[in-house]
Amino acid sequence: MTASAVRPAVRALVIDRDSGRCRWCGRQVDRSDYSLQHRRPRAAGGSGRPETNLAGNLAVVCGSGTTKCHGHMESHRTAALARGFLVRQYGPLPADVPLLTASGWIRLDDDGGFQTVTETDAAAFMAEHGYPTHEPRTTGRRRSR
Repeated sequence: MTASAVRPAVRALVIDRDSGRCRWCGRQVDRSDYSLQHRRPRAAGGSGRPETNLAGNLAVVCGSGTTKCHGHMESHRTAALARGFLVRQYGPLPADVPLLTASGWIRLDDDGGFQTVTETDAAAFMAEHGYPTHEPRTTGRRRSR
């Protein structure tokens, strides 16, 4: 296993914490079509950081980096930042940054748990740390044109 790989025990912890559902849209994920979103990206210098593969930096999302919600986040980085699915390299630890999920704002911890965060507290934290204002809450489903 490489240093950048998520340990199987952590993967199982995150899947259990997220109830096997995509944190972006709330849908149940298919075991063959999901990924763990590294909120602080590995490729942008995060792989050597101790929190890279901890539960507070990981969220279950449907699809791959190019499909479904994971693909949407990768191609809509401002929305991902605003909702806490993308965490800046320099600043608070991922476990400290609130995450706007399909069911509301939460804060993930490194032990595989989460706490509910009020929208007011989340907005204050995000503004204090220079994150963009979040988009109106949607299920993450793309609208047909």
